[in-house]
Amino acid sequence: MADKKSPHTRATAKLIGIGVGPGDPGLLPLASAQAIKEADIVFTPVSRFSKASLAASIAAGTGIDESKIQKITFPMAKDTETLQKAWTQAAAPVIKALDNGLRAVFLTLGDPSVYSTWIYLRREVEAQRPSASIAVIPGIMAANAAAARLGLPLVEGKERLVLLPLPEKVGELDAYLPLADRIVVYKIGSRLEELALWVRERGLDEQAHLVVGVGLDREAAGRLIDLAEKEQGYLSVALIRGRRE
Repeated sequence: MADKKSPHTRATAKLIGIGVGPGDPGLLPLASAQAIKEADIVFTPVSRFSKASLAASIAAGTGIDESKIQKITFPMAKDTETLQKAWTQAAAPVIKALDNGLRAVFLTLGDPSVYSTWIYLRREVEAQRPSASIAVIPGIMAANAAAARLGLPLVEGKERLVLLPLPEKVGELDAYLPLADRIVVYKIGSRLEELALWVRERGLDEQAHLVVGVGLDREAAGRLIDLAEKEQGYLSVALIRGRRE
């Protein structure tokens, strides 16, 4: 596709993907805060089920002008064709901002390079505007924040780390136990009890820990099997000690 540009495009037009961290505004990188302040427009992702933006609330401490914030609804579908149409639609206001010569930022939880909507947005923008100026400012990952909260190392020495979303079949985690010293599980959602059952059946009660609501006021940390009895898995991270051979 040809690289279409508005005749009004300024040389300063740029898109920056910003990781705002796991939830605590105090963990927002200084570089991210500065980029947000300098932006002409701030894009933030929301789902079709909720128009609230956690990423925007984290960035609020920078003194951001709320009139600059523009929410983008991101797809939850699994059908490839539906997803592609949705991504094209989501990228449209971002491309318009670049064509108008604006300095735009896109906020995302954690780090932009890890299970982030930024990945898909950037891919779509680059497909339609190959010469667009794009940059990324990394953020603190939820895994790092969870390990700090628990007082546990992620890995040390020559240990191996595996990070993955909770598989559709939780039993697929079995394959990683002999391969990794630490297994980090994201995207637990409503399936925390299912993961807790797997932990119990594998005798990992003392090796599996969880941080619920990482970086938020409701944050709780402890053994996974204990928290599973009273907490939900949304915005949670599990750290499981593997049995690498």
